[in-house]
Amino acid sequence: RYKIFLENEHLLCVEYNIPTEKPISQVRKPSTINGYLKKLRTFLNHYRKSNNEIYNPYEGFKFGSDNYSKPLHLTNLEFDFLQKVIIDNKRLCKIRDIFVLNCLLGFRVGDFFSLRHSDIVHGFIEYYPSKTKKYEVLVKVPLLKKAVEIIEKYKIESARYAEYIVPRMSLKTYNEGLKELFQLLNLDRMITYLDS
Repeated sequence: RYKIFLENEHLLCVEYNIPTEKPISQVRKPSTINGYLKKLRTFLNHYRKSNNEIYNPYEGFKFGSDNYSKPLHLTNLEFDFLQKVIIDNKRLCKIRDIFVLNCLLGFRVGDFFSLRHSDIVHGFIEYYPSKTKKYEVLVKVPLLKKAVEIIEKYKIESARYAEYIVPRMSLKTYNEGLKELFQLLNLDRMITYLDS
């Protein structure tokens, strides 16, 4: 019933005129619904263990598969252009540098913004990825010349956050800045997107 509710919440909000903090305008994707269901399962399992419960409401429940669309990326020409283009706007120049550095390193964004200068060891960045921390696998990524140049450029950006390799900003600010940057540089193209 919870799964059915998650699939139809947007319709119920309209039908019963329920105000929501954020508009629910469309059907949730299967991967989003699975995420909610897995969080509930984790909570119930923790509750069961804490209270010595035997009943398991998830017994026999089948999760749908998580379907993700093919990731989009810049072409080599677009990436070369992005690295070399002169940008007059200081804020967007900073966004570009951060994006280029992350492309050169290949980190998840959450891990990327947490990197500190102390993570740089003998020309490599060494860190434990946040999503695989429980496995304690040390990842070593070599620093290319361009990456070192960007890190050095922002080394003393702010005394308060000087230990981080890139200037601090929220993911929302970063994502909005990327959108603005790509629009400014006309880095757009038609793509085929299949929504499941």
